[in-house]
Amino acid sequence: MKRIYSIIVGLLLCITPFCVDTYSLYRLIAITIGMFIIIITYATYKKKNIIFLLILPILLVGVTYMIDHILAMKLNHVPIYAYEVKSSDEVSTYNSFSYRIYDCGQKRIFDNGYKLEYMCSKDALKTIDINAFLKDPEDAFHKNKEKFVKIKGKISKISGKDLIELSPYEENIDALNGVVKFDANISLRIKTFNDLSAYRIYDDFLVIGQVEKIEREKEKVIIHLTDTIYYSGEDYQTFTYEVEPMDTLEVKEYMKNKEYYLYGLNNIYLKYKNFSKYELSYVLTDERIFLEDILDSAKKRDIKKDDEVIAMLYEKEDFDIIKCMNNKVYFTKKNISWNNDLCN
Repeated sequence: MKRIYSIIVGLLLCITPFCVDTYSLYRLIAITIGMFIIIITYATYKKKNIIFLLILPILLVGVTYMIDHILAMKLNHVPIYAYEVKSSDEVSTYNSFSYRIYDCGQKRIFDNGYKLEYMCSKDALKTIDINAFLKDPEDAFHKNKEKFVKIKGKISKISGKDLIELSPYEENIDALNGVVKFDANISLRIKTFNDLSAYRIYDDFLVIGQVEKIEREKEKVIIHLTDTIYYSGEDYQTFTYEVEPMDTLEVKEYMKNKEYYLYGLNNIYLKYKNFSKYELSYVLTDERIFLEDILDSAKKRDIKKDDEVIAMLYEKEDFDIIKCMNNKVYFTKKNISWNNDLCN
């Protein structure tokens, strides 16, 4: 009779933790004690089968793990055979042998085989500047190992189609086109399976990923991020113009690959909300914006010669654009006296 009571107690200790849907080591301890009671009870049984006694621990672990896996997969139940990594107050991951669960506060997401990238809201993580994160890379790694972090920085290297790096840099508010000086001895390496063709060196970049490992390549210290999602760190559609006028009305070639010219201007700059400053020619060449984007918001009227339309005048607040019928484009001072022969 005592043996039966012991078996019942052991089974209750194995079953009860599955009724609790919060992460706690006490659930694993309870199952372990329950399995131990069952094994010891059977071991004291006179008619025990030695072979069954040997496989009983494996059987108990296998059955409880299978139940744990099914509950996690079907009900997003917090698993028992897992350890928690807490990335923020709103984001945790429960990591088991062959799967994990993202706990995003209001929802849980089952990830079989660790195939999914970060699945919670990007606002659930605090943004960390790359200069602060890599100030002490060894300390940053040990504090954030296996956690998901959100890092904002500038692209220092692009390797092939799937590797990108962010390095600490010296800020210079007077630098053009995002150019900065990088620290060549430290970097955050990001593995991705997404298209990187739209990105360039010096671009602002925002990434969320799991801190995987740290290694050295000669003198360079590299922290690896995996399971990443990323965003452009700059909104290239929101900006203000800054015009550098010329003292005389001269024509100046602006873009070699297109017939774009400056007339009465030395340059046109785009200023973004993070105070970065880009030459308009640079942004147009990189196709961050297109000429049509600039023309769409401008007032326009015809320019005629002998009753024939030879160009369109587009009026912006800080400068004008004259687009000839032969596709020549002139960025000009405001209210200039236009020379029709320039469209020939």
